[in-house]
Amino acid sequence: YVMEGRRFHLVNPQFQKLTGYSEEELLEMDAWGLLPPEDREVERENASRVLRGEPAAPYEHRVVTKQGETRWVMENVVSIPYNGGRAALGNLVDITDRKRAEQRVRECEERYRRLMELANDAVLILDAETGAVLDCNRKTEDLLGIPVHDVMGMHHTQLHPQEEAEQYQKLFQASVQSGKGTTTNSVICRRDGRRLWADVTTSVHDVGGRKIVQAVLRDVTERKNAEEELRRANECLEQRVAERTRELQRSNEELERFAYVASHDLQEPLRAVASYVQLLERRCKGKLDAEAEDFITLAREAAERMRKMINDLLAYSRLGTEGRVFKPTRCSVVMDYVLVNLRAAIQESGAVITYDALPTVMGDAFQLAQLLQNLLGNAIKFRRDEPPRVHVSAERRGDEWVFAVRDNGIGIDPEFFDRIFVIFQRLHTREEYPGTGIGLAVCKKIVERHGGRIWVDAAPGNGSVFYFTLPVKGIEQS
Repeated sequence: YVMEGRRFHLVNPQFQKLTGYSEEELLEMDAWGLLPPEDREVERENASRVLRGEPAAPYEHRVVTKQGETRWVMENVVSIPYNGGRAALGNLVDITDRKRAEQRVRECEERYRRLMELANDAVLILDAETGAVLDCNRKTEDLLGIPVHDVMGMHHTQLHPQEEAEQYQKLFQASVQSGKGTTTNSVICRRDGRRLWADVTTSVHDVGGRKIVQAVLRDVTERKNAEEELRRANECLEQRVAERTRELQRSNEELERFAYVASHDLQEPLRAVASYVQLLERRCKGKLDAEAEDFITLAREAAERMRKMINDLLAYSRLGTEGRVFKPTRCSVVMDYVLVNLRAAIQESGAVITYDALPTVMGDAFQLAQLLQNLLGNAIKFRRDEPPRVHVSAERRGDEWVFAVRDNGIGIDPEFFDRIFVIFQRLHTREEYPGTGIGLAVCKKIVERHGGRIWVDAAPGNGSVFYFTLPVKGIEQS
């Protein structure tokens, strides 16, 4: 959507579908009519921040549809020039299903905690790497005769006789390395000196990239019931990871589709604005004072910049959806193609571009050419007074190729290393260096589509080295 004040000026079909209102209804209504009263203050603060030119992170809130249904959305808003002032360009991603999934996950976590506390067995959560106790239930205190706060941080071998500690450590390590659970009949030492026999069942899990071991110390007669309860709890935790992964993938796909549709729909009103500005410029030429003519020129140039940004956004949104099938691609041939495309810029700047023998990789030749052309084009554009010198090399490191594009240009301050890969982010004025600021964002998306990473090493005045990686594995299998 495009909104000025609290009125919509442009809504796309997906926005209409989400809210249940027609385009005519949306353009006539107060935008806050879509919001529950308790969410309006947050919306007002974010809108004010955006229109002041301050960055606003995507945020979640609710909307009320025409049918009275409340749905959760993720909203991303930016400020754009519009009708001689500022307007909000925003997109909503329906995250209702994700919110419901998160609620189910919370309920599962609460059930898991209740199961731990209501279980008739002692349950411990251990760090797979150190063997230390991370969490346990009250039954552990009953079993060991040790307060829960004292159990935390204990090493698992301290639960067993000292003379058998090495044996239990080996069993623990074998279980972690195999990733498989074990069931053992073990001797447990209470604080008062008594020794107990307990069935100890362990299972290894990956939670948030961290391996944990769940240990259940139980009576044989209650084993079946406890195993079934814990199995359900584990399935719930695994479902949490799977659901979040699917929701994230769907959200990314929806965001790309929205970027394409929104950009496409913005073309027509922008063309109208540009046409009227040009008509005004022709009809009023020589009739206005210098300041008014400057205003018209600024409006025309702003419309042209907006057109370029929309076209860039369209191209950016297509990178992940319209890429070609990966095939064996000779990077040296791609480089030759790129140098032909850049011939005019090379001759104009006096640039000297060299490259080593480059490998063959599995990839989209067109996108790899776009990647190298953007990096080389930047090296030529952001040059010092002396002619640019650029060198491209590649080195194999393990299962990936590490490419380097090295130049002798103006360099980059390290504090901007992350910012330069964000779409439409610029470090210089348009008067200093033309462009929309999308080139490196395109590079990042292309590299990530190919399963690689991209980063930069530079310092102001000392040139830059842009690195990116491409996998080796695909070409070897081919």
